[in-house]
Amino acid sequence: MLNYAVGGLNPEAVLTSYRVGGTHVWLPNKDASFHHKLYGIPGGIDVVDENDCVLPELREVLDLIAEGDMVLSLCHQSVKERFIIIDEAKKAGVKRIEVGHPLHLTAKMTVDQMKIAAEKGAYLGMYCANLETGVMWSWEEFMEAVRVVGCDRIVIGTDCGHFAFPAPVEAMRLFITGMLMRGIPDKDVEKMVKTNPSELLY
Repeated sequence: MLNYAVGGLNPEAVLTSYRVGGTHVWLPNKDASFHHKLYGIPGGIDVVDENDCVLPELREVLDLIAEGDMVLSLCHQSVKERFIIIDEAKKAGVKRIEVGHPLHLTAKMTVDQMKIAAEKGAYLGMYCANLETGVMWSWEEFMEAVRVVGCDRIVIGTDCGHFAFPAPVEAMRLFITGMLMRGIPDKDVEKMVKTNPSELLY
């Protein structure tokens, strides 16, 4: 996770992670400049310049991700930034791309934008976090995304492990139950929960 704790867009952090077996690189989330702007916090880590070009250090990170065949996850970047980075990542040879939290208020995407991202080859990471409070999205929004985008480019997770959220296994059980109760076929749930994540990671 390329936040301030590891030096931001730090190629050395990516290289070190790869050398010890890391397979997944997340762009800044709560330290992202877009996230800071949303919450009225000064500073933050930029990913593109004033001309909407990816920064040189991000370009180096993308090259390393491509070389190591790692997963690139877009976190709390703006929708515009996400599309710029997806295109640049593909040019760099990155094969595994995930767009995290497309329904969350940090860079919320429309279903049409999600469909475009999926058509560009990205997976959409849908995480429940805390179903008890509905902190991430509504079921209506989720079901619309599944209907429009289709289950082939969606990966399901929990984003739990945080002390204020349910245990990951319990959250996943609730998420799966919610999908089945709303009529998503077993095979589609299995694809989003098991098959797609496996293909993204391995």
